[in-house]
Amino acid sequence: MKRFSRSWDRAAHSIRARAVVCTVLIGVLAMIAADAASSPLSADTTLNGCTIVSRPTPAHFTNCPGANLAGVNLSGVDLSYANLSGANLVGANLTSAVFRYSDLSNAALAACVLEPNFSVECNAAIAADANFESASLDAANLAAVNLTAAQLRGANLSHATLSLCFFSINGSDCRLANLDGANLTTASLAGAITSACTSLDFGDEIGVVSVCGGASMNNATLVGADLSNTDLSFTQLAHANLFRSTFKNATFGECGASSKLELLVCSGANLANANLTGANLSGRHLNGVNFAGAELDGATLSDADLSALGLPAFPIVPTNLSLADLRHADLQNANLAFASLAGARTGDTNFAGVQWESTACPDGTTSENDGGTCVHNL
Repeated sequence: MKRFSRSWDRAAHSIRARAVVCTVLIGVLAMIAADAASSPLSADTTLNGCTIVSRPTPAHFTNCPGANLAGVNLSGVDLSYANLSGANLVGANLTSAVFRYSDLSNAALAACVLEPNFSVECNAAIAADANFESASLDAANLAAVNLTAAQLRGANLSHATLSLCFFSINGSDCRLANLDGANLTTASLAGAITSACTSLDFGDEIGVVSVCGGASMNNATLVGADLSNTDLSFTQLAHANLFRSTFKNATFGECGASSKLELLVCSGANLANANLTGANLSGRHLNGVNFAGAELDGATLSDADLSALGLPAFPIVPTNLSLADLRHADLQNANLAFASLAGARTGDTNFAGVQWESTACPDGTTSENDGGTCVHNL
């Protein structure tokens, strides 16, 4: 009897051990399955006729020009070297996707339409934290696309649409790309639509009215970026790093069309606390720009027009240089009419030939009360 009992105990122990092993194996298999389901594509997959190549190389990559990938979930997928020129990616989830060296020229990542009832229907891709390093987004539609913290180092965004404005049933309605915190080092935004204005004639009683808006690039890194021929008037670039950026023929301030002065919409680029150390802005029209707290150490602003933005007899948006770092800057022959330099840091700054008119001086006084100049009140 005792012998039978010992045999039974050994059998029971063996069964329990096997049950534990089976349970562990099932758990491991379940974890592997869950991980596979949540991880990026690990094998070539066909989506709407487009074969997404896994582990792409310069010789073997996704080649789907003009593909319809609207609304598709591509989050985390590696699409390096892909040819998606002219593709429809409207409403796609591109979060953390990789597009290194890919061609997305003329691609649509957003579609915004003014409906007959004057409501705006907009569907845009989400591309936060996506990697577009050295990718081509030339002439791509990026209005309303979320590109926060995206990697766009060396990317080509020339002629891309980053802002779009409408008159809707709810009034002004602008759909703007969000590039806050994005890395645009050495990227090209030449000719990109970074600010937009739309005008509408409401008839004799009201006349022409404009609605304007600009893309958001606050805290973005634009070191060595090309911003030639861009309109930055309504663009948000607060705390952006613009060291060694190029601004050839860029527009820094404008007013939308309006029939009445009280309806005039004017804005200068928001460069508050931006890094513009050593920037060459000589001869530029910088009317109404917000340089508050900006780093302009060693910048060249000679012959620049920093007077207020607006009509000649109606200065509407004064240029703001308050708290800016102007040490070693060259402002020779600059126009500082109605500008504010309150609290600005000066030292070895060249103010020779500056035009002072109702200018707020660095010490808090005004040029009008200081003999028509601020040179003795720095």
